[in-house]
Amino acid sequence: MAIPSFSAFHDEGINLEGLLEILSPENNLVLADDMMVSDGNGIILRVSETYEKNFGFAHDSIVGKSAFDLEADGTFTPCITAEVIRRRKKISATQTINHTHKNVMTVGIPLFDANGELKYAVCFNTVSMEQINSIQRNYRRMQDSLQHYSQEIAELRTRATSTNLLFKSAPMQRLWTLMQNTANTRANILITGETGAGKSIILGAIGLLLGQRADIKAIKKGANKCIVEARFNISAYQMEPFFTQRDLEYDPDECIIRRELYASGKSRAFINDTPASLAQMKELGEKLIDVHSQHQNLLLNSEGFQLNVLDILAQDDNELSAYKDIYTEYRNVCKQLADFITQAEQSRKDEDYIRFQLEQLDDANLQEGEQTELEQEAETLNHAEEIKAGLYKVDQIMASEDASLLSATKECMQTLHNIARVYTRAQEWIGRLDSCYIELKDLSHEIAGAQEEVEFNPTRLDYVNERLNLIYSLQQKHHVQTIEELIAVQTDYHEKLNAITSFDDRIAELTAQKETLYDKVIKQAAVLTKLRSQSGKHIERQMQSLLVPLGMPNVRFVVELNPRKEPDSKGMDSVTFLFSANKNGTLQNVASVASGGEIARVMLSLKAMIAGAVKLPTIIFDEIDTGVSGSIAEKMALIMQEMGKQNRQVISITHLPQIAARGITHYKVYKEDTETGTNSHIRRLTDEERVKEIANMLSGATLTEAALNNAKALISG
Repeated sequence: MAIPSFSAFHDEGINLEGLLEILSPENNLVLADDMMVSDGNGIILRVSETYEKNFGFAHDSIVGKSAFDLEADGTFTPCITAEVIRRRKKISATQTINHTHKNVMTVGIPLFDANGELKYAVCFNTVSMEQINSIQRNYRRMQDSLQHYSQEIAELRTRATSTNLLFKSAPMQRLWTLMQNTANTRANILITGETGAGKSIILGAIGLLLGQRADIKAIKKGANKCIVEARFNISAYQMEPFFTQRDLEYDPDECIIRRELYASGKSRAFINDTPASLAQMKELGEKLIDVHSQHQNLLLNSEGFQLNVLDILAQDDNELSAYKDIYTEYRNVCKQLADFITQAEQSRKDEDYIRFQLEQLDDANLQEGEQTELEQEAETLNHAEEIKAGLYKVDQIMASEDASLLSATKECMQTLHNIARVYTRAQEWIGRLDSCYIELKDLSHEIAGAQEEVEFNPTRLDYVNERLNLIYSLQQKHHVQTIEELIAVQTDYHEKLNAITSFDDRIAELTAQKETLYDKVIKQAAVLTKLRSQSGKHIERQMQSLLVPLGMPNVRFVVELNPRKEPDSKGMDSVTFLFSANKNGTLQNVASVASGGEIARVMLSLKAMIAGAVKLPTIIFDEIDTGVSGSIAEKMALIMQEMGKQNRQVISITHLPQIAARGITHYKVYKEDTETGTNSHIRRLTDEERVKEIANMLSGATLTEAALNNAKALISG
């Protein structure tokens, strides 16, 4: 059916006000040429060619269908055409085309005739949600870039005016400009603030983005919800396979993760504006952020953490994955074998019982349908005299010489024959009586024969009763109701007995399979051990080079790798990090002998090594400088600064001025009292404010000239 033209709309007296409003140039709504038209009952009359192309609909698959059916089968959610017809008014909403997973802003217009009857529903698709989201992301990136460039220009101006270098040639000018543009990056971010100001709130928010359990305490009193959103530049991390495998929208430049927490306790997760599960968010978060909180220092005592460090630096993902596959198969076979042995032992204990029960059932020689036949025969034998007397009486009535049914029927037939020549209808009755006569005669013979068959036989009755008693006894014993169920029990016993005899063969087969897989596990574990040994030597050398500048001139760090008695899910290796900070000191477990400050330095060094092996856009340190100060803190800051130069963002939450001074971008967290309560804020500090903040960290609340000069010296440092 063709769509009516505008002239046809006019001829039918259709009110075009709503449609013309949408098409008005003054309307800011951006329309695509995607259009769908239905009649007043929701039958689709036409869709535009562009509609078919953009959303993958064949013309015949949608034209002629009911909009209500398309809504019911999930083609559209919701179906705006159906909504317009139900509500008889203009509808603007997001419509999801489910088979393409596209979200489109759609406007639906009802068209009425002169009598107010709904004649048509016209739907336009405006700009897709994907386009809107892309525009928003591009706008945000542009804003961020403009801010970034403004900051760089300001820095370059400062540097240009303060430099003592003199150059004249154009090549040197270009070289100097290049040096100025690349000498400083915005990878290192510092967050400072008084204890209790709210720095932990930031970590809590990031925890929500990592898929941690939501707590409604995170919502400010009086608010309905809280929203946490983070944007990551992922252009250098080749993460497209992750998004493709999980059917998530992929942007090669930017990834946006958002968590919405409601006062009702519910929460929603989004990845690039696409709804996602918390498991997906957690999995993605592990690829984007590494948060080192204070309690993580305790992980040094964890063998699992130590082994994980070895594997990360060994880059043995493929070998470890191959080992886990073999080990999983090995454990499955071990479980099957153990279950089979347990089953065999139990079955052997039950073997005599099974054989006894089976012999009883076999001796009974049960037959399907036998019970019903025996019960019927018993009824007959018990009432033989009664049955025989009844049959005799019937036989006498039908076939006795005096006034029997057969004689009477035959006499009737003869009489009808006599009048048939003068009464034509008699001929028909003769035929019917003849049929009755033949049937009665046959029936009379059967009844007479049955009299001979029915005899009271006490011997046979005793046999039938004994047989039935045996069947009833077996049914009661095995808790069944029919002889067919007894036969099923008998079959099951046969199968169990056969299984018992085959247990040894199956156990031998599984044992051989287990031994073969064990050899493979040991062989693959040896590959892991070799890689881990090499990684351990590398860690020892690296830790020595990192810890000595951190105030440990006599440090010894040893990775001790010992074989396990039996393999586990991660191999045959047991690892221990041994540590001694003192000259000629005894090597002991790092967590048991290292002080708080030493553990902080060890953890930072390990994180620095891991950061070089694992591509993570963001690393967050929450007061990793606990227990250190002075020059050591400054050297730790240099390590974090070097990590920031490896194309990643390093965020450090600190109370130490030495570390704060080494940051590039400085944020301050502070509290502010208002009439409605106390609020926590965070803001970026200007260069001047940064000097004052570091000076405050050095001298306290009272700013002195000396503190300001020290702060400037630290920053320029």
